[in-house]
Amino acid sequence: MTPEQAFASLPEDDKIKLYLVSLLGLIEAPSPTDPTKKYAVHVHHPEVIEAPSLEIAKHLACQKLNELYPSTKGWLSRTGTIDVIPSKTIAQIAQYWQAGFLANNALEIPKPVEFKCDSNE
Repeated sequence: MTPEQAFASLPEDDKIKLYLVSLLGLIEAPSPTDPTKKYAVHVHHPEVIEAPSLEIAKHLACQKLNELYPSTKGWLSRTGTIDVIPSKTIAQIAQYWQAGFLANNALEIPKPVEFKCDSNE
C-alpha cells in the first residue's frame, strides 16, 4: 500500500484539514507627532494551519500568537479567529495548480506590501 492509499483509507476524523487563522496583536506606541500621547497599533498576521482537528489548530494558533505577540514584550491584546477552508475551495485551488494557472512565485515578496484605501488620497 502506498502512503497515498494509506492516507486515503484513514477515517475522516483523522485526516488533515486546513484552517485559515487570523492572528491579531494590539500594542501601545508613542504618537509620532506628540510623544506625550500614545496610540494603539494593531498588527494582523494570516496563517494557514494544517491539523486533524479544530482543537489542535487552536493550540498551534496559540503557539504562533505567543511567538508573534509575546505579552512579555508589551502586547496588550492577542486574539485570533479560525475558519475551516472548505473542501470545495481546496479542490478548486488544486485544479488551478494542476492546470498551471497559479504562479509558482506568487508569494515571493521581499517584505509585506503596504497600501492605503483612503478615497481622499
